[in-house]
Order: sequence, then structure tokens, then C-alpha cells
Amino acid sequence: MDTEQRIAKINELSLHLRSIWIGLLLALVFVGITLMGHRDADFFAFGAATTLPVVSVDVNPAAFFLAAPVLITAIYVYLHIFLMPLWDHIGEAAPDDGTGTLPLSDRVAPTIFALAAIWYRGRTRADGSMAPSVLGASIVGIALALGWAFGLFVLLVVWIRGMPLHDFTMTLVAAVCLWAASVVGLLSLRAAEGRMRGLSREHMARVRPGLVVSLAAVLPVMVLASWERTQGGCWRPPVCRPPCRSRWPVPICARPN
Repeated sequence: MDTEQRIAKINELSLHLRSIWIGLLLALVFVGITLMGHRDADFFAFGAATTLPVVSVDVNPAAFFLAAPVLITAIYVYLHIFLMPLWDHIGEAAPDDGTGTLPLSDRVAPTIFALAAIWYRGRTRADGSMAPSVLGASIVGIALALGWAFGLFVLLVVWIRGMPLHDFTMTLVAAVCLWAASVVGLLSLRAAEGRMRGLSREHMARVRPGLVVSLAAVLPVMVLASWERTQGGCWRPPVCRPPCRSRWPVPICARPN
């Protein structure tokens, strides 16, 4: 693939990613506003409902807390799947137009993810791919905040705010969504960092057993935390243990008299 074809591919991916990113931000703001108006009592009050902003539609709170993390995770993962090839093309593109007068940052569509990646590439390789800019570090910060952290933060809040209903299935869905989005976001960030430093696709595609074990170990912890917070904490010492709410056929802890 020659330089012009690669630039065209970067621009195509960047414009497509911008649409997905805006959709993700709208979904996050929508869910965030809904969470701000939600009270724990809405789970238990007779006839209580969660009112969705903008559309002013009342929905069952449990249905909202079940659907919201699935929707956000789907868009979040979709965004980062498309970011992977963007990192590859930017990492392999020529640093300038061949004359040294037009750096890579001036030849691509000015989208936040592309400029953030090129800034990091220029800083690590010192190859002149990024034109001097006082906003370079700010662009990277905004990309990290709105492309990675914001989505994970909203998913975390959904997971925590849904716990008072004591519905293990609903809380488990939120926990799995948070874990899946975190894994994909971490792998995307790792790919961006490696490709901008000049590492090959083959190097980045190698399986790291330590990383796989670490990521896999987090999920059981989140599942146990969900069980603990929704089913009454049945493995606590009897002195501080609340009444058991276990749904197992045989109680796994003694009920108080």
C-alpha cells in the first residue's frame, strides 16, 4: 500500500470513527442524565418508573439497568474495533510527504483520535510526523477521557447504582459489560501505544499469558462482588452478617431467628 492509499484509508476510518464516537457520547450522556434522576427508592415504590430524558418515556427501572450497559458496551466495543486498524495505518504511514515540508498530521483528516495517535508517534519516534502544536497533549487527554474513561465510568456507575435492587442477574450483566468494555479498551490502548512506537503487527498480536491471566482473574472478582452486594453477603462472620438472601435451593448460611 503506497502513501496516498494509506492516507485515504486513515481519512476513511477517521470519519467513520467520528460518527461512532458521537453516537457513543450521546448514549453516555443520555444514560448519565437518567442516572442522575434515579433514586434507589424507584426500585421498590409501587408504580415508580425511571423517566428517560428527551423522549420523556417512563420505563421500568430494572429494564433500564439491564439494557443500558448492554447498549453502551456494544457501541464502546464497536468503536475500539474500528480504532485497531486506524492505529495500524497511522503507525505504518510515512512521517511526511517526502519533502519534509508537510508532516503526516497535516495530511490526514483532523479528527481527535488520528491527531492524538500522530502526536504520540511524533513524540516517541521524533520523526517529524506531528506539526508543532500547543494543544498536542490536550488532544491526547481529551481522546483518553472521552474515548476510554467516560464510557467505563458510566458503566461502573450503572453497575453500582443497580445493586440496591438485590437482583443478581441484572447486576451480573452490568459487571460483565464493564469487564468486557475494560478489556477491549485496554487492548486498544495497548495496541495504540505499541504501534505508535513502531512495533510490528506481529509483535502486538502475540499472546501475553500474564496479561490474559490478569484480565481473566478480574471477572470472578466482579462476579463475587455482585453476589455479595445483591445476595446479602452470606460469607461474612455471623456477628456482622445480614439476613441471608441466597437463592440456592439449600441455604448456604443460617437465617436469623
